[in-house]
Amino acid sequence: MTVTINLEPLITETTINQTKSNWYTFKAVKAFTKDQLRHQIETLFKVTVLEIKTSVLKEGAKRSLKTRKSTSGQIWKKVVVKIKPDQKIEVFDIAGN
Repeated sequence: MTVTINLEPLITETTINQTKSNWYTFKAVKAFTKDQLRHQIETLFKVTVLEIKTSVLKEGAKRSLKTRKSTSGQIWKKVVVKIKPDQKIEVFDIAGN
């Protein structure tokens, strides 16, 4: 049984600079393990993952000005992967970098 993981590329100025060193950053659901994330990235982008680092983050609390109620932010997992030097992920190729 194949599990589909919703991976969202995290594109910021810092992550674009990290692509020059073959490090790519994604946003994923907290429930998935490193092995599941590695397998999904390798099959989705057809690359070989050499290293994977994860960290669990929480978005800041948001407050509604109309109702004066605050809601807590979502918990998500930041996934940073290193791929082989001769490979790249096209999603992060912005303006030919």
